[in-house]
Amino acid sequence: MNGKLPGKEGRMIKNLFFDIDGTLCDIETHRPSEQTLRDLAELHRRGFRLFIATGRHCALPEQMHVLDGFPDIFDGMIGLNGQIAVRRGGEVVYCRPFPAEAALRVLDFCSAHDVPFQILERGRIYQRFESEVIDRFNQAAGFDRNPIDPSEPTGEGILMFTLYAALTRHDEAWLTGCRVMRWADWACDVVPEVTGKHLGMAAFGRLLGFGPAETMAFGDEGNDISMLRAAGVGVAMGNAKPAVKAAADYVTDAIENEGLHKALVHFGLLEEEA
Repeated sequence: MNGKLPGKEGRMIKNLFFDIDGTLCDIETHRPSEQTLRDLAELHRRGFRLFIATGRHCALPEQMHVLDGFPDIFDGMIGLNGQIAVRRGGEVVYCRPFPAEAALRVLDFCSAHDVPFQILERGRIYQRFESEVIDRFNQAAGFDRNPIDPSEPTGEGILMFTLYAALTRHDEAWLTGCRVMRWADWACDVVPEVTGKHLGMAAFGRLLGFGPAETMAFGDEGNDISMLRAAGVGVAMGNAKPAVKAAADYVTDAIENEGLHKALVHFGLLEEEA
């Protein structure tokens, strides 16, 4: 069964893309509600393709432990804010490293300003130096401590950086050829200037033979905006930032009020439970 949406010229939605933190999982507990788990299982049973689209590194199992309580029903995952896409079974279908000169600019900035950072490549996450800030974050998020590799990077093969500092507009201007995606006052991801979760969506579309009109996307943070705009229907959670809500076709309730379920019912993809 596929969803025909009211007010969308009978558009047929067959492919659903979900952010994790603040969308599928509570931002504090990192766990989904029982309603969310039931809804995903029912969507899968009805024949929808389901995809994850996250800032986490979807090619590394230790980064995706947040999905341990979910049924094994996802057809693919977009990770690192759109820098990599992995099909069910582990096949990498899209991977877009930094241009080397842009990556070296980030490294120079961190060195000049004494900014703690981690480097994310296709097969590993590491840091060049010890950092209590990074260790505390990883512990709070349930991640393992990063390995240390002090060797000088060439800039090749880097997908993303995470910087642990409150960057100013002046700081960001230094990082030409890059895009800063802030997810806390004191931390941000830095990716190539042209990137976004929508690129992973397009990669799966080419692979599986569907277009934007057949997609619906759900998110709550700035790194979800390109995905919401590119989808046939973009849904912002009620807990989303104002800019995210402005980019969406529809704003649902907050995650703690089962906003995901309410949106699925609103668009007729599921029925309200008796």
